[in-house]
Amino acid sequence: MTPSTSFFILSSQFCRGRVVLLSFLLCLFPCFCEAQPETFTTRYCLDLRIRDPNFSKWNTSSYVGGTGSQLCFDFDPESGRLHIAQLCDPVHNIRCRFTLRMQPWQQLLLPATEAGQADISIETEGKNLEMCRLIVRSTDRCERPLFTDTLSLLSNGRRERFSTRVPLKDAVFLYLAIEADGDGRDYANYPTGFAPVDSTSDQSLTLSGLDIRLDGRPLDDFPVEGRMKVCVPDPKSAVPLSFESEEGFGHIPQLNDKRVVALGETAHGSETMSRAAFQSIRHRIRNEGCRLVLLEEHWESMLALNRYVRGEDEGILDSLLVPFRYSLNNSMALHEFCRWLREYNCASEEKVSLMGMSTDWTEGRPIARNRLLKYLMMRNERSRSLAVYSVCKFLLAPVKPPYDDAGEIERLLALWNCYSTQLKKVLGSTDYEIVRLGLNNSLRWAPDGKIKAVRDRVMAENAKSLTELLCPDDRKVTIYCHFTHANYREVMAYFTPSTGFYLKEAWGNDYGCIGLHTAEGEYLVWESPVRMIVEKVSPPQRYSLESFLSEVPLDYFFMPSDRVPPVATVRWTGRYVFGTPFSGVFSPEGRMDGHIFVRRSEAMPLRPEDRDKDIMLWPLWQDELRRLRSCYEKLPVGIIPERPAE
Repeated sequence: MTPSTSFFILSSQFCRGRVVLLSFLLCLFPCFCEAQPETFTTRYCLDLRIRDPNFSKWNTSSYVGGTGSQLCFDFDPESGRLHIAQLCDPVHNIRCRFTLRMQPWQQLLLPATEAGQADISIETEGKNLEMCRLIVRSTDRCERPLFTDTLSLLSNGRRERFSTRVPLKDAVFLYLAIEADGDGRDYANYPTGFAPVDSTSDQSLTLSGLDIRLDGRPLDDFPVEGRMKVCVPDPKSAVPLSFESEEGFGHIPQLNDKRVVALGETAHGSETMSRAAFQSIRHRIRNEGCRLVLLEEHWESMLALNRYVRGEDEGILDSLLVPFRYSLNNSMALHEFCRWLREYNCASEEKVSLMGMSTDWTEGRPIARNRLLKYLMMRNERSRSLAVYSVCKFLLAPVKPPYDDAGEIERLLALWNCYSTQLKKVLGSTDYEIVRLGLNNSLRWAPDGKIKAVRDRVMAENAKSLTELLCPDDRKVTIYCHFTHANYREVMAYFTPSTGFYLKEAWGNDYGCIGLHTAEGEYLVWESPVRMIVEKVSPPQRYSLESFLSEVPLDYFFMPSDRVPPVATVRWTGRYVFGTPFSGVFSPEGRMDGHIFVRRSEAMPLRPEDRDKDIMLWPLWQDELRRLRSCYEKLPVGIIPERPAE
């Protein structure tokens, strides 16, 4: 090798080294540029830079006429103002979900500081709003309320700044909620939520300048992760579980020592979570004397199924589960549990009841009416009771605007009470009472017909009523629903008291909640109001419960809440796909007693005929109602009174 050759080789190697080094530095450059320290503003979207109806990084409840809202979001970067208005469809000349109703909320984990007070201000401008307010609340480490203030934001069309002061002694969390209701006087004439564009006044809300200061210092001056910690779990604290045996459940006092236990899944549509839930329920039935199981399903659709599992009626299980066809509770685990429970009840002197605590009676939809109709017609096939036919005639009557859901329930309840003796002979006193209690709770707790706004209150009242009726003498009860309903504080999407909050208030330490979690896999979800899809489970976020539980070297186990981080985020996926599946920070110990973790989730089966297909539920329910009317007209019913005899 000549010296010139050696020099060429060295030069080439040097050049290649420089190229590699330069490439490496260029790769790092974006990281250096983007590695800006996170602030409270960026983590919690306090600058309100929101362009989507999911209210980015905020949790939102937007109900318009009892249905999910479709709102128009427009953020002006120059003024820093967020404008929210009704979404209009100029092609069809309709205003979608025309009453502006929304409740975005945020929960902040306060910095570790000795600050004595927080000054909060926001600038708003509203148009044609019946109500607009800011709710502020400070809570302790277990999310127990310390201070609450409600600030009216109504500005009569003018841009105004509103402010409030919150004491921070012992405070760990800070809640913020912005509630707004548009002028919905025409709602009664348009129950589906669609109206002509010119039929109602424009409704809008403009927000800007949300400012939070602690003892006069901007919130962003403090470190955002002061209280957040990445903890290493102790595997010895975990109780191993197996789908092959229920033995492990006997070592979980949080599951066995309480009279009422709610199993709250953090994602609907998971077959594996459903298997874990029903395995827990079977254990409580076999070993703990559980005599009532309540699902997050409509009580109207559970009446016939309950008679089947109790061995009181014959029937084909698949036909009884038809109302669950498009429900995210329609798991194979539910089918297997119903078969098992029927066998158990047939061999047992003490029967176990299976009921639903939810309802869909209002909201201008025929679903609840259809389900109650089908049940009444089925039970009356042999009896041909004039009283039952009279109730059916009321339910089959076309409903015309102006709509009065509460008034309809009231009239039906009066009819039900009037024919009590005859109805009890056909239905039995228990089923008669279930219907009466369900209607009464809907009427009592949703007097304006907007049952979605108080859904959790109605479910709690139904749970208490059904427990008193079907599970006396302090027998145990197990509830299976979404975690957002089961937990002790709020419905995590809506900033309203949860079912678990009301049940904890009523039953105290006799009520417990256990969360069901997963870290990977798939689940079934509604991509839109008309399309079901199988969605991948998003990876656990840092500081999430799922991230912590994933570190335990087990695929299926229980972990008590006092062994997990004191502050965390949690996955919550309900009916629809959201922008982020992880809700804001909360206290695990303040919301539940423990956690059942299944590492990998298998999605509930999606029927082949429903793949890549729009599922229009409203027309399906209307078609079913027409079919029921045709069946009714063919029956030799004789003269059916228009109303109860005086």
